[in-house]
Amino acid sequence: MWKRLLSVQYRQLYFRGFAVVNETEKKTPSIFSVLGSVLASMFGVQSNRKREQDFTHGKPSQYIIIGLFVTVAFVLAVWGLVSLVMKLAGV
Repeated sequence: MWKRLLSVQYRQLYFRGFAVVNETEKKTPSIFSVLGSVLASMFGVQSNRKREQDFTHGKPSQYIIIGLFVTVAFVLAVWGLVSLVMKLAGV
């Protein structure tokens, strides 16, 4: 039973004030994990568990840089789409 509790990722077992934390929980998030979190938060579908993990293990600079990159890419995509539609419409 104890092996099962300790083998589950992102699970903490509190026993008399001490926390036994799985090794995978100590890692910093990968670039793809940060990108997924930024995209999910932009659409407003970020889960509470993922948000807590981002705030406890991630660096704010990673999220700010990726967030700025995604925002600029979104604005350029909308601008390009509008330009294409206006050109096709003959305006």
